[in-house]
Amino acid sequence: MESLLVYDPSVVVGFVFILAVVWRWFAVPADARRCEYLLLIAIFAVIAGPAAQAVADSLSRLRPMKMDLYAYVADGYLGQPAFALGRVVAPHEWAKLLLNVAYGLLPIGALAVVAVHIWRRSADAIPALLAFLINLFAAPAFYLLVPVCGPQFAFPKFPLDPGQVIPHMMRIDAAPNGIPSVHASTALLMVWFSRKSRAGLAAAMVYLVLIVVSTLASGQHYGVDLLAAIPYAVSVLWLARVVASWMRARSGEAEHA
Repeated sequence: MESLLVYDPSVVVGFVFILAVVWRWFAVPADARRCEYLLLIAIFAVIAGPAAQAVADSLSRLRPMKMDLYAYVADGYLGQPAFALGRVVAPHEWAKLLLNVAYGLLPIGALAVVAVHIWRRSADAIPALLAFLINLFAAPAFYLLVPVCGPQFAFPKFPLDPGQVIPHMMRIDAAPNGIPSVHASTALLMVWFSRKSRAGLAAAMVYLVLIVVSTLASGQHYGVDLLAAIPYAVSVLWLARVVASWMRARSGEAEHA
């Protein structure tokens, strides 16, 4: 249980959340519909992480040649943040543990934000749910266009900086799920949909910082991956609003039919 909590904390926390929702479903029958929505979302959140990783791994067979050396050169203009943070964190086991747990709790963070909106019957419940879904399902198209794995996979001695390299395509047998960083885009969406609550916004901002540090220090992402997550998150948010507006319009038409 301890190793599961460390390496895949979303499964443990998600299972506890599911049990709590099931208990309320039985205890408060009047709230059954809302509990059913929460239960479906919680189950999806628990399986989303492993499923997304399996999909990303499969993409490597389609794009065996990766662009990591180009990402590394681009990160040189940013001061190689992944290697710098990786060297800072590497000697501290407590820091690696904290960042690993924060990294693994991403699905639960998204679940928490959507659950709060559903619980409060907020108008942002549907846009938030749509945004997180689009954020997840649109990413593979970009992974195929710009296949990048991360410095941990491209450089065996990470976080030791390899120094000057000549950018070229290279074969890496790892998931090309670097650009954009869905961890970063998800954390950004969490901040946006928590903006109306001081406590929620503060928690989301702290989590965003943890995600930025963990994705870089672990070698899962380059700095450019995180920068790419910003316009990606904005685009996802815009598309979610468009779809939500269309759904409301169709619902209104149905009511008047």
